[in-house]
Amino acid sequence: MKKLLQKLGLNIESKKTLFTVLVVIFFLGTIIQNIMEVYMVGDGLTIRGEMICWFGGGLLISWLVFGVMDIITEVYGKNTSIKVFSLAILTNLLFIGLLNLLMVFPESTSAGGIGTTTLTNLAGSGIRLVASSAIAFWIGNFINAIIMSKLKHKHGNERYIHRSIVSTIFGQLVDNMIFNILAFGPFGLVFLGFGTFEFGLTWGESGPISQNIINGWLVLLISVLISTSLEVIIEAIFSPLNKLISTKAKNLK
Repeated sequence: MKKLLQKLGLNIESKKTLFTVLVVIFFLGTIIQNIMEVYMVGDGLTIRGEMICWFGGGLLISWLVFGVMDIITEVYGKNTSIKVFSLAILTNLLFIGLLNLLMVFPESTSAGGIGTTTLTNLAGSGIRLVASSAIAFWIGNFINAIIMSKLKHKHGNERYIHRSIVSTIFGQLVDNMIFNILAFGPFGLVFLGFGTFEFGLTWGESGPISQNIINGWLVLLISVLISTSLEVIIEAIFSPLNKLISTKAKNLK
């Protein structure tokens, strides 16, 4: 790894240099994850023909974003990690804002509308989704950093994998819960983009509004639990690598 970084012109011999690299990776990872998230993988998880959980492409790169933030929290501290992910959110909002600004200008007729369609898919999620994502991301990362820091204070440098997994469980559970409630919660706003609620007491059959709303919340809860479980599994797989990087980083000056 060290030789590869040197070939790329990244001679990391200090914590300051490593911090710069980690921040760049985190910022890019956050933006790329949000772009990939608009691509829905497959048909999701269905029960009796009803989709109860959907998977965005961002899950494929989530391990990188989670891992880098854990390393920053472990090596540079809680306060530094809070500053990093707060600035990352602002950067992502700026990116989305610039895409929407670009769409104000008319596209060349020779492009056939390809550019407009692409930008709409990337940035046309609407203020509700953008705001929900930003709020959930900040709170989830804040909880992750707090738990990671408190467990480190309790156990010292030991049990890194345990600390990273526990912090991810709570951080991502809250992140997913807040995002799904704010973005898709069935409280009078469009649910999952389908308009009216079609979740009766039996799957696929509409019933009284109260029953539909209750089942709408049930769908959200199932989705949150499944998504969080997948993210924790991914975090557990890559935790040994993150631990190795954190250990080497602590030895830098």
